[in-house]
Amino acid sequence: MNEPKTYCVELEVTRTVTAVIEAYDALVAREKASNLEFKHQIEGEITRWIVKAVDEVPE
Repeated sequence: MNEPKTYCVELEVTRTVTAVIEAYDALVAREKASNLEFKHQIEGEITRWIVKAVDEVPE
């Protein structure tokens, strides 16, 4: 029987979050969100992942 090996797996993870942004209108809020100008994330979940590479780790 073969022994299990160890692999290094590179993933690209997409995450969806909801953030609180203070702004005078929706346009300013969108600009702040685009520049990551918010204080904290409220909630989020991983929505997609892609395996980019799998490499065996030498022993």
